[in-house]
Amino acid sequence: MPKPQSTIADRLQWLGARLVLMMVVGLLPLLVCELALRQLTPPAGIQRLLFHAQLNASRWAFLDQNKERLLVDTDMHMEPSWLGTVFEPEPERPPFDRVAVPFHVSTNHAAFRDGPWQRPGKAGARRIVFFGDSVTFGRGVAEGDRYTNLIQSQLSGGWETFNFGILGCTSRCMAHHVAAALALKPDLVMLQASANDLDQELYRMARAHKVSPLDRQLLQAATESKLLLYLAYLLGGDPYDRQVDAALNSAEQTYAAALDQIFTACRQQNVPVAVIDVPFATGVRYARHVIKRCQREAERCLGVVKVHLSSGNTGLEPFDPTRDGPDWLAGTAKVTGLTHNVLAVALPHARNFFDIVHPNVHGNRAIAAAVGGFLRQQWP
Repeated sequence: MPKPQSTIADRLQWLGARLVLMMVVGLLPLLVCELALRQLTPPAGIQRLLFHAQLNASRWAFLDQNKERLLVDTDMHMEPSWLGTVFEPEPERPPFDRVAVPFHVSTNHAAFRDGPWQRPGKAGARRIVFFGDSVTFGRGVAEGDRYTNLIQSQLSGGWETFNFGILGCTSRCMAHHVAAALALKPDLVMLQASANDLDQELYRMARAHKVSPLDRQLLQAATESKLLLYLAYLLGGDPYDRQVDAALNSAEQTYAAALDQIFTACRQQNVPVAVIDVPFATGVRYARHVIKRCQREAERCLGVVKVHLSSGNTGLEPFDPTRDGPDWLAGTAKVTGLTHNVLAVALPHARNFFDIVHPNVHGNRAIAAAVGGFLRQQWP
């Protein structure tokens, strides 16, 4: 008997079955790899990329909904209404970007969070002005636990410190106040390089699409697939490192005029300058553009205080939730779906911080120890 002729529908059905079989055969090894990788503990580099993927995905989503929160060049001064104010935690912010403890703020006659400023000061006393952002302001800690207050108490009575820290302050913000600071006749101006310089540049680049769309897609995909995460790391490393490097290069140009204004004013008053280099909880440092500017001013720049933080909180008091706030690593793990082991690698200095940016009591003590040692070297 002659074979029945196959119809077009039969051929399409056969072709569809073959395609499904090929897809199953092709995807099965990928699925096996994905499942296997999910059971393995990834190496440190992969864990760091995994955290940054989740961090950027969460932070960009938050900032897209709160665009006014980051572009803070208008934050040039303190609010007089902050006298006797209690700052409460911001519940809508993710745990890695939120100080989860309330803290009290009172301001002096100059509307800065500091004690009374005497002009002229004590006879023969060394006067140190500290510029900075919310780190120097002391977000989350009592005024007496800030590194500037700790330095004042640790050094002899022949020292006077003046805290010009402002929430959200950038290098432009610091330049805005340099004349007022120099009017106090300081012996030294210390610049705590602002994390906002880097943070604003990263966000500006993202909004201007200068952050590679491929990087953003890889970061988003990496939050879902361990296989894609490994492939992304093998092909291009951690995109966050490239983004930070590009943002710091951009910050060097963006804040060049402001830094020039600070150093020129100090040179004219014959006041030396030093830089305080504080890392994030991730270990990433953000002072490069300020350090480079200081090094160009060889006669005025006394040096850089590079603050080193203990990864394990060795030698410091135990973690105290009533003072240090909730365990923000646990909150970050819940939001990002990452394990404690992954976060321990990505955030080696977490026990010294309230979140990624803001040092807690332990972190402030470490900064005070480093800066105090530097000052004693300058003036034994």
